Amino acid sequence: NLILKKGLLDSKKLEEMLIFSQNANITLSDALVEKDVISDEGLGLIVAKFLKITFIDLSKITILPELSHIVPENIARKQKVIAFKKEKSSIYLAMADPSNTQIQEMISKKTGMKVVSYLATERDIENKLGIYRKDVQKTFNLMISSDPEKLGTISFCRNNKYDNKN
Repeated sequence: NLILKKGLLDSKKLEEMLIFSQNANITLSDALVEKDVISDEGLGLIVAKFLKITFIDLSKITILPELSHIVPENIARKQKVIAFKKEKSSIYLAMADPSNTQIQEMISKKTGMKVVSYLATERDIENKLGIYRKDVQKTFNLMISSDPEKLGTISFCRNNKYDNKN
């Protein structure tokens, strides 16, 4: 209905788009973006305005790696939420579903800070979740640059003999 109201598609084209999304097993919003009916950011802005919530385009900001520890990766991926800013007493969350008060309460309790939620598109959040991979890469780089004596050894053989089963 919002799509019709905004004049993005007429009812016939909307029906075609719904059929396409069902056949492709994707959401209507993904279908609209994939078929270039609207940009991901444009869709986010329309939804945010409708919900009367602030929209954040994560592609236009840099998220500090230390913020990745606020929302655990498994929760960030499953709930489509990522912390993007921290101030004195507030933590800012980009959320695909800002009505998810449970995750907001959990983060508030964990940090002792007020949570300010923003709407972000799922696609935008998925793209920013690479921050967790950067953290893993940083840890890996630290490991390989550290003193090997402290790390121990990694064995690729069984019983100290190479496993040749050819």
